[in-house]
Amino acid sequence: MDGNGRWANARHLPRVLGHRAGVQAARRIIEASPFYSVSTLTLYAFSSDNWRRPPGEVYALMLLFGEFLESECARCCQQGVRLSVIGRRDRLEPALVRQIEQVESRTLDGTALHLRVALDYSGREAIASGSVGPDVDLLIRTGGEHRLSDFLLWESAYAELYFTPCLWPDFDRSGLAAALNDFHQRDRRFGGLGQLVTQDAGTGSVHHIRGIDGCGKTTQIRLLAAALRAEGRDVVETVEPGGTDIGRLIRKILLDPASSDLTPRAELLLYFASRAQNVEQVIRPALERGSVVLCDRFTDSTLCYQGCGRGLDGEMILTLDRIACQDIQPDITLLIDIDVATSQERANRRNERTASGETRIDDESAAFHNRVRTGYHQLAQQHAARFIVINGAPKAASVAKSIREALAQHV
Repeated sequence: MDGNGRWANARHLPRVLGHRAGVQAARRIIEASPFYSVSTLTLYAFSSDNWRRPPGEVYALMLLFGEFLESECARCCQQGVRLSVIGRRDRLEPALVRQIEQVESRTLDGTALHLRVALDYSGREAIASGSVGPDVDLLIRTGGEHRLSDFLLWESAYAELYFTPCLWPDFDRSGLAAALNDFHQRDRRFGGLGQLVTQDAGTGSVHHIRGIDGCGKTTQIRLLAAALRAEGRDVVETVEPGGTDIGRLIRKILLDPASSDLTPRAELLLYFASRAQNVEQVIRPALERGSVVLCDRFTDSTLCYQGCGRGLDGEMILTLDRIACQDIQPDITLLIDIDVATSQERANRRNERTASGETRIDDESAAFHNRVRTGYHQLAQQHAARFIVINGAPKAASVAKSIREALAQHV
Protein backbone atom coordinates (compact mmCIF):
# COMPACT_ATOMS: atom_id res chain seq x y z
CA MET A 1 0.00 0.00 0.00
CA ASP A 2 2.61 2.49 -1.18
CA GLY A 3 2.12 6.14 -2.03
CA ASN A 4 -0.06 7.57 0.76
CA GLY A 5 2.45 10.28 1.67
CA ARG A 6 3.14 11.28 -1.92
CA TRP A 7 -0.60 11.39 -2.60
CA ALA A 8 -1.03 13.86 0.29
CA ASN A 9 2.02 15.94 -0.67
CA ALA A 10 0.75 16.33 -4.24
CA ARG A 11 -2.44 17.84 -2.79
CA HIS A 12 -0.62 19.96 -0.18
CA LEU A 13 -2.28 17.97 2.60
CA PRO A 14 -0.83 16.58 5.86
CA ARG A 15 0.61 13.06 5.40
CA VAL A 16 -1.88 11.63 7.87
CA LEU A 17 -4.71 12.52 5.48
CA GLY A 18 -2.92 10.49 2.83
CA HIS A 19 -2.92 7.53 5.20
CA ARG A 20 -6.64 8.03 5.86
CA ALA A 21 -7.29 8.04 2.11
CA GLY A 22 -5.26 4.82 2.01
CA VAL A 23 -7.69 3.23 4.47
CA GLN A 24 -10.56 4.03 2.10
CA ALA A 25 -8.64 2.38 -0.74
CA ALA A 26 -8.11 -0.68 1.45
CA ARG A 27 -11.85 -0.91 2.07
CA ARG A 28 -12.53 -0.81 -1.68
CA ILE A 29 -10.10 -3.64 -2.36
CA ILE A 30 -11.35 -5.74 0.56
CA GLU A 31 -14.93 -5.47 -0.72
CA ALA A 32 -13.93 -6.23 -4.33
CA SER A 33 -11.65 -9.21 -3.62
CA PRO A 34 -14.30 -11.93 -3.10
CA PHE A 35 -15.97 -10.93 -6.39
CA TYR A 36 -12.71 -11.74 -8.19
CA SER A 37 -12.31 -15.09 -6.35
CA VAL A 38 -9.47 -13.80 -4.17
CA SER A 39 -9.47 -16.05 -1.11
CA THR A 40 -6.55 -14.45 0.80
CA LEU A 41 -5.56 -10.77 0.72
CA THR A 42 -2.50 -9.49 2.59
CA LEU A 43 -2.08 -5.73 3.04
CA TYR A 44 1.34 -4.31 4.03
CA ALA A 45 0.28 -1.66 6.53
CA PHE A 46 3.44 -0.98 8.56
CA SER A 47 6.91 -2.47 8.10
CA SER A 48 9.45 -2.97 10.86
CA ASP A 49 11.55 -0.29 9.11
CA ASN A 50 8.68 2.20 9.40
CA TRP A 51 9.60 2.76 13.06
CA ARG A 52 12.30 5.06 11.65
CA ARG A 53 9.66 7.56 10.58
CA PRO A 54 9.01 10.69 12.69
CA PRO A 55 7.41 9.77 16.04
CA GLY A 56 4.36 11.91 15.30
CA GLU A 57 3.65 10.03 12.08
CA VAL A 58 4.17 6.65 13.75
CA TYR A 59 1.78 7.64 16.55
CA ALA A 60 -0.84 8.76 14.00
CA LEU A 61 -0.47 5.51 12.06
CA MET A 62 -1.02 3.39 15.17
CA LEU A 63 -4.09 5.43 16.10
CA LEU A 64 -5.40 5.02 12.57
CA PHE A 65 -4.84 1.27 12.68
CA GLY A 66 -6.79 1.06 15.94
CA GLU A 67 -9.64 3.01 14.33
CA PHE A 68 -9.51 0.67 11.33
CA LEU A 69 -9.84 -2.40 13.56
CA GLU A 70 -12.74 -0.87 15.45
CA SER A 71 -14.65 0.13 12.33
CA GLU A 72 -13.87 -2.99 10.28
CA CYS A 73 -14.68 -5.64 12.89
CA ALA A 74 -18.45 -5.43 12.45
CA ARG A 75 -18.08 -5.03 8.68
CA CYS A 76 -15.90 -8.13 8.48
CA CYS A 77 -18.37 -10.15 10.52
CA GLN A 78 -21.23 -9.06 8.24
CA GLN A 79 -19.32 -9.87 5.05
CA GLY A 80 -17.80 -13.16 6.23
CA VAL A 81 -14.23 -11.82 6.26
CA ARG A 82 -11.65 -13.32 8.58
CA LEU A 83 -9.14 -10.70 9.74
CA SER A 84 -5.74 -11.60 11.16
CA VAL A 85 -2.59 -9.60 11.82
CA ILE A 86 0.92 -10.83 10.99
CA GLY A 87 4.16 -9.36 12.33
CA ARG A 88 5.65 -8.59 15.75
CA ARG A 89 3.41 -7.54 18.61
CA ASP A 90 5.94 -6.99 21.36
CA ARG A 91 6.57 -3.37 20.27
CA LEU A 92 2.88 -2.47 20.03
CA GLU A 93 0.88 -0.83 22.81
CA PRO A 94 -0.87 -3.46 25.00
CA ALA A 95 -4.28 -1.92 24.28
CA LEU A 96 -3.71 -2.31 20.53
CA VAL A 97 -2.59 -5.93 20.98
CA ARG A 98 -5.79 -6.68 22.93
CA GLN A 99 -7.83 -5.04 20.18
CA ILE A 100 -6.11 -7.19 17.54
CA GLU A 101 -6.78 -10.36 19.52
CA GLN A 102 -10.46 -9.47 19.95
CA VAL A 103 -10.96 -8.80 16.24
CA GLU A 104 -9.16 -12.01 15.28
CA SER A 105 -11.36 -14.00 17.65
CA ARG A 106 -14.62 -12.41 16.48
CA THR A 107 -13.90 -12.89 12.76
CA LEU A 108 -12.33 -16.36 13.01
CA ASP A 109 -15.20 -18.13 11.25
CA GLY A 110 -15.19 -15.88 8.15
CA THR A 111 -14.94 -17.85 4.89
CA ALA A 112 -15.57 -15.26 2.13
CA LEU A 113 -12.05 -13.79 2.42
CA HIS A 114 -9.03 -14.13 4.69
CA LEU A 115 -7.72 -10.59 5.19
CA ARG A 116 -4.20 -10.51 6.62
CA VAL A 117 -2.75 -7.17 7.71
CA ALA A 118 1.04 -6.95 8.07
CA LEU A 119 1.88 -4.72 11.06
CA ASP A 120 5.45 -4.27 12.34
CA TYR A 121 6.32 -6.88 9.76
CA SER A 122 9.67 -7.90 8.24
CA GLY A 123 10.02 -10.69 5.69
CA ARG A 124 13.60 -11.38 6.79
CA GLU A 125 12.59 -11.63 10.43
CA ALA A 126 9.71 -13.95 9.49
CA ILE A 127 12.14 -16.28 7.68
CA ALA A 128 14.59 -16.21 10.60
CA SER A 129 11.83 -17.06 13.09
CA GLY A 130 10.23 -19.71 10.88
CA SER A 131 6.89 -17.89 10.87
CA VAL A 132 6.23 -17.93 7.14
CA GLY A 133 2.77 -18.14 5.63
CA PRO A 134 1.13 -19.58 2.50
CA ASP A 135 2.64 -19.06 -0.94
CA VAL A 136 1.74 -15.83 -2.71
CA ASP A 137 0.27 -16.02 -6.22
CA LEU A 138 0.28 -12.31 -7.09
CA LEU A 139 2.14 -9.45 -5.42
CA ILE A 140 0.88 -5.98 -6.34
CA ARG A 141 3.00 -2.93 -5.56
CA THR A 142 1.52 0.52 -6.05
CA GLY A 143 3.35 3.84 -6.15
CA GLY A 144 5.80 3.16 -8.96
CA GLU A 145 8.51 1.40 -6.92
CA HIS A 146 9.96 -1.85 -8.33
CA ARG A 147 11.13 -3.74 -5.27
CA LEU A 148 9.70 -6.05 -2.57
CA SER A 149 10.82 -3.94 0.42
CA ASP A 150 11.09 -6.89 2.83
CA PHE A 151 7.51 -8.06 2.22
CA LEU A 152 6.64 -11.78 2.21
CA LEU A 153 10.07 -12.70 0.84
CA TRP A 154 9.83 -16.45 1.40
CA GLU A 155 6.19 -16.69 0.35
CA SER A 156 6.82 -14.72 -2.85
CA ALA A 157 9.45 -17.08 -4.26
CA TYR A 158 7.21 -17.94 -7.22
CA ALA A 159 4.81 -15.01 -7.00
CA GLU A 160 3.91 -13.04 -10.09
CA LEU A 161 4.96 -9.41 -9.57
CA TYR A 162 2.78 -6.53 -10.73
CA PHE A 163 4.01 -2.94 -10.43
CA THR A 164 1.82 0.08 -11.07
CA PRO A 165 2.55 3.81 -10.82
CA CYS A 166 -0.88 4.35 -9.29
CA LEU A 167 -0.57 5.71 -5.74
CA TRP A 168 -2.38 3.55 -3.19
CA PRO A 169 -5.18 6.03 -2.30
CA ASP A 170 -6.16 6.06 -6.00
CA PHE A 171 -6.06 2.26 -6.37
CA ASP A 172 -9.57 0.91 -6.89
CA ARG A 173 -11.61 -2.01 -8.20
CA SER A 174 -10.58 -1.34 -11.80
CA GLY A 175 -6.92 -1.33 -10.76
CA LEU A 176 -7.37 -4.67 -9.03
CA ALA A 177 -9.15 -6.08 -12.09
CA ALA A 178 -6.30 -4.93 -14.34
CA ALA A 179 -3.73 -6.60 -12.10
CA LEU A 180 -5.70 -9.85 -11.98
CA ASN A 181 -6.26 -9.86 -15.73
CA ASP A 182 -2.52 -9.43 -16.24
CA PHE A 183 -1.89 -12.27 -13.79
CA HIS A 184 -4.24 -14.64 -15.60
CA GLN A 185 -2.42 -14.05 -18.89
CA ARG A 186 0.90 -15.30 -17.49
CA ASP A 187 2.27 -18.80 -17.99
CA ARG A 188 3.24 -20.03 -14.51
CA ARG A 189 5.66 -22.92 -14.91
CA PHE A 190 7.22 -23.16 -11.41
CA GLY A 191 10.48 -24.39 -12.92
CA GLY A 192 8.81 -26.94 -15.21
CA LEU A 193 7.12 -26.77 -18.57
CA GLY A 194 3.72 -25.85 -17.22
CA GLN A 195 0.34 -27.31 -18.05
CA LEU A 196 -0.50 -27.31 -21.74
CA VAL A 197 -3.99 -26.00 -22.36
CA THR A 198 -5.06 -25.36 -25.93
CA GLN A 199 -7.40 -22.42 -26.36
CA ASP A 200 -7.43 -21.09 -29.91
CA ALA A 201 -8.25 -17.44 -30.34
CA GLY A 202 -11.89 -16.90 -30.98
CA THR A 203 -12.99 -20.24 -29.51
CA GLY A 204 -13.88 -19.16 -26.01
CA SER A 205 -17.04 -20.36 -24.32
CA VAL A 206 -19.79 -18.65 -22.35
CA HIS A 207 -21.44 -20.26 -19.36
CA HIS A 208 -24.34 -18.47 -17.70
CA ILE A 209 -25.40 -19.12 -14.12
CA ARG A 210 -29.05 -18.41 -13.37
CA GLY A 211 -31.58 -18.78 -10.62
CA ILE A 212 -33.85 -16.72 -8.43
CA ASP A 213 -32.31 -14.44 -5.81
CA GLY A 214 -30.57 -16.16 -2.94
CA CYS A 215 -29.84 -19.37 -4.86
CA GLY A 216 -26.07 -18.94 -4.41
CA LYS A 217 -25.03 -17.87 -7.94
CA THR A 218 -22.27 -15.50 -6.81
CA THR A 219 -20.68 -18.07 -4.50
CA GLN A 220 -20.84 -20.82 -7.11
CA ILE A 221 -19.33 -18.63 -9.83
CA ARG A 222 -16.42 -17.83 -7.51
CA LEU A 223 -15.86 -21.50 -6.68
CA LEU A 224 -16.20 -22.65 -10.29
CA ALA A 225 -13.80 -19.97 -11.52
CA ALA A 226 -11.20 -21.00 -8.96
CA ALA A 227 -11.53 -24.66 -9.96
CA LEU A 228 -11.19 -23.89 -13.68
CA ARG A 229 -8.15 -21.65 -13.10
CA ALA A 230 -6.53 -24.41 -11.07
CA GLU A 231 -6.83 -26.55 -14.22
CA GLY A 232 -5.02 -23.89 -16.25
CA ARG A 233 -8.05 -22.25 -17.83
CA ASP A 234 -8.24 -18.54 -18.54
CA VAL A 235 -11.48 -17.50 -16.85
CA VAL A 236 -13.30 -14.18 -16.95
CA GLU A 237 -16.07 -13.57 -14.41
CA THR A 238 -18.76 -10.99 -15.01
CA VAL A 239 -22.21 -10.09 -13.75
CA GLU A 240 -25.38 -8.53 -15.12
CA PRO A 241 -26.08 -5.83 -14.45
CA GLY A 242 -22.75 -4.45 -13.25
CA GLY A 243 -19.93 -6.11 -15.17
CA THR A 244 -18.40 -2.76 -16.19
CA ASP A 245 -18.02 0.67 -14.59
CA ILE A 246 -21.01 1.94 -16.57
CA GLY A 247 -22.91 -1.25 -15.74
CA ARG A 248 -22.34 -0.65 -12.04
CA LEU A 249 -23.87 2.83 -12.32
CA ILE A 250 -26.89 1.32 -14.07
CA ARG A 251 -27.07 -1.43 -11.42
CA LYS A 252 -27.41 1.20 -8.68
CA ILE A 253 -30.48 2.61 -10.40
CA LEU A 254 -32.05 -0.79 -11.07
CA LEU A 255 -31.61 -2.26 -7.59
CA ASP A 256 -32.06 0.83 -5.42
CA PRO A 257 -35.43 0.72 -3.59
CA ALA A 258 -35.62 4.48 -4.22
CA SER A 259 -36.20 3.64 -7.91
CA SER A 260 -39.70 2.41 -7.14
CA ASP A 261 -41.20 4.56 -9.92
CA LEU A 262 -39.10 2.88 -12.61
CA THR A 263 -41.48 1.53 -15.25
CA PRO A 264 -41.09 -2.05 -16.56
CA ARG A 265 -40.06 -0.87 -20.05
CA ALA A 266 -37.50 1.59 -18.66
CA GLU A 267 -36.18 -1.19 -16.41
CA LEU A 268 -35.87 -3.51 -19.41
CA LEU A 269 -33.93 -0.96 -21.47
CA LEU A 270 -31.54 -0.26 -18.60
CA TYR A 271 -30.76 -3.96 -18.26
CA PHE A 272 -29.91 -4.19 -21.94
CA ALA A 273 -27.86 -0.98 -21.82
CA SER A 274 -25.69 -2.58 -19.14
CA ARG A 275 -25.52 -5.81 -21.13
CA ALA A 276 -24.49 -4.09 -24.38
CA GLN A 277 -21.60 -2.39 -22.57
CA ASN A 278 -20.58 -5.69 -21.00
CA VAL A 279 -20.58 -7.50 -24.34
CA GLU A 280 -18.43 -4.86 -26.03
CA GLN A 281 -16.05 -4.22 -23.16
CA VAL A 282 -15.68 -7.59 -21.42
CA ILE A 283 -17.40 -10.61 -22.96
CA ARG A 284 -16.52 -10.36 -26.67
CA PRO A 285 -12.81 -9.55 -26.05
CA ALA A 286 -12.62 -12.48 -23.63
CA LEU A 287 -14.16 -14.87 -26.16
CA GLU A 288 -11.76 -13.68 -28.84
CA ARG A 289 -8.88 -14.56 -26.49
CA GLY A 290 -10.31 -18.05 -26.05
CA SER A 291 -11.33 -17.51 -22.42
CA VAL A 292 -14.09 -19.22 -20.48
CA VAL A 293 -16.64 -16.54 -19.54
CA LEU A 294 -18.77 -17.11 -16.44
CA CYS A 295 -21.68 -14.69 -16.35
CA ASP A 296 -24.03 -14.13 -13.43
CA ARG A 297 -27.36 -13.60 -15.27
CA PHE A 298 -27.96 -12.73 -18.93
CA THR A 299 -30.95 -12.58 -21.31
CA ASP A 300 -32.61 -15.74 -19.95
CA SER A 301 -32.91 -13.88 -16.65
CA THR A 302 -34.55 -10.96 -18.44
CA LEU A 303 -37.06 -13.29 -20.07
CA CYS A 304 -37.95 -14.61 -16.61
CA TYR A 305 -37.86 -11.41 -14.52
CA GLN A 306 -39.10 -8.81 -17.00
CA GLY A 307 -41.04 -11.29 -19.20
CA CYS A 308 -42.69 -13.70 -16.76
CA GLY A 309 -42.36 -11.46 -13.72
CA ARG A 310 -43.35 -8.08 -15.22
CA GLY A 311 -45.45 -9.40 -18.10
CA LEU A 312 -43.43 -7.80 -20.92
CA ASP A 313 -43.52 -9.31 -24.40
CA GLY A 314 -40.95 -12.06 -24.96
CA GLU A 315 -40.40 -11.19 -28.65
CA MET A 316 -39.57 -7.61 -27.69
CA ILE A 317 -36.99 -8.91 -25.20
CA LEU A 318 -35.42 -11.19 -27.82
CA THR A 319 -35.26 -8.31 -30.31
CA LEU A 320 -33.36 -6.21 -27.78
CA ASP A 321 -31.12 -9.19 -27.10
CA ARG A 322 -30.13 -9.39 -30.77
CA ILE A 323 -29.29 -5.67 -30.79
CA ALA A 324 -27.41 -5.51 -27.47
CA CYS A 325 -25.77 -8.94 -27.33
CA GLN A 326 -24.84 -9.38 -30.99
CA ASP A 327 -26.04 -12.99 -31.10
CA ILE A 328 -23.76 -14.11 -28.27
CA GLN A 329 -25.45 -17.14 -26.75
CA PRO A 330 -24.44 -19.32 -23.79
CA ASP A 331 -22.82 -22.69 -24.46
CA ILE A 332 -24.10 -23.97 -21.11
CA THR A 333 -26.67 -22.47 -18.75
CA LEU A 334 -26.57 -23.57 -15.13
CA LEU A 335 -29.91 -23.13 -13.36
CA ILE A 336 -29.42 -23.30 -9.59
CA ASP A 337 -32.91 -24.08 -8.37
CA ILE A 338 -34.37 -23.40 -4.92
CA ASP A 339 -37.92 -22.77 -3.73
CA VAL A 340 -39.14 -19.21 -3.28
CA ALA A 341 -39.38 -19.37 0.53
CA THR A 342 -35.71 -20.40 0.78
CA SER A 343 -34.80 -17.78 -1.81
CA GLN A 344 -36.37 -14.95 0.15
CA GLU A 345 -34.92 -16.15 3.46
CA ARG A 346 -31.40 -16.30 2.01
CA ALA A 347 -31.74 -12.97 0.21
CA ASN A 348 -32.91 -11.27 3.40
CA ARG A 349 -29.97 -12.69 5.38
CA ARG A 350 -27.54 -11.58 2.66
CA ASN A 351 -28.98 -8.07 2.56
CA GLU A 352 -28.79 -7.72 6.32
CA ARG A 353 -25.20 -8.98 6.31
CA THR A 354 -23.89 -6.82 3.47
CA ALA A 355 -26.11 -3.73 3.94
CA SER A 356 -25.71 -3.16 0.20
CA GLY A 357 -29.10 -1.51 -0.28
CA GLU A 358 -29.65 -3.50 -3.51
CA THR A 359 -33.07 -4.80 -2.51
CA ARG A 360 -35.51 -3.43 -5.10
CA ILE A 361 -36.03 -6.78 -6.86
CA ASP A 362 -35.68 -8.85 -3.67
CA ASP A 363 -38.55 -6.83 -2.16
CA GLU A 364 -41.01 -8.01 -4.82
CA SER A 365 -43.84 -10.31 -3.73
CA ALA A 366 -43.64 -14.08 -3.43
CA ALA A 367 -46.08 -14.30 -6.36
CA PHE A 368 -43.61 -12.34 -8.53
CA HIS A 369 -40.71 -14.62 -7.61
CA ASN A 370 -42.86 -17.71 -8.21
CA ARG A 371 -43.58 -16.46 -11.74
CA VAL A 372 -39.85 -15.96 -12.27
CA ARG A 373 -39.04 -19.46 -11.04
CA THR A 374 -41.73 -20.95 -13.27
CA GLY A 375 -40.21 -19.07 -16.19
CA TYR A 376 -36.80 -20.60 -15.52
CA HIS A 377 -38.31 -24.08 -15.47
CA GLN A 378 -40.06 -23.45 -18.78
CA LEU A 379 -36.82 -22.22 -20.38
CA ALA A 380 -34.97 -25.27 -19.08
CA GLN A 381 -37.53 -27.51 -20.79
CA GLN A 382 -37.45 -25.54 -24.06
CA HIS A 383 -33.63 -25.45 -24.21
CA ALA A 384 -32.77 -28.75 -22.58
CA ALA A 385 -29.61 -29.14 -24.66
CA ARG A 386 -27.85 -26.23 -22.94
CA PHE A 387 -29.61 -26.08 -19.56
CA ILE A 388 -28.27 -28.00 -16.55
CA VAL A 389 -30.53 -27.81 -13.50
CA ILE A 390 -28.74 -28.03 -10.14
CA ASN A 391 -30.43 -28.42 -6.77
CA GLY A 392 -29.34 -25.32 -4.83
CA ALA A 393 -30.73 -26.41 -1.46
CA PRO A 394 -27.65 -28.25 -0.06
CA LYS A 395 -24.59 -26.49 1.35
CA ALA A 396 -22.36 -24.53 -1.03
CA ALA A 397 -19.62 -27.18 -1.18
CA SER A 398 -22.11 -29.87 -2.16
CA VAL A 399 -23.66 -27.66 -4.84
CA ALA A 400 -20.18 -26.85 -6.19
CA LYS A 401 -19.41 -30.57 -6.45
CA SER A 402 -22.63 -31.18 -8.38
CA ILE A 403 -21.78 -28.34 -10.78
CA ARG A 404 -18.28 -29.63 -11.45
CA GLU A 405 -19.58 -33.16 -12.09
CA ALA A 406 -22.29 -31.86 -14.45
CA LEU A 407 -19.81 -29.67 -16.35
CA ALA A 408 -17.05 -32.28 -16.56
CA GLN A 409 -17.94 -33.26 -20.11
CA HIS A 410 -18.62 -29.70 -21.28
CA VAL A 411 -15.75 -27.54 -19.97
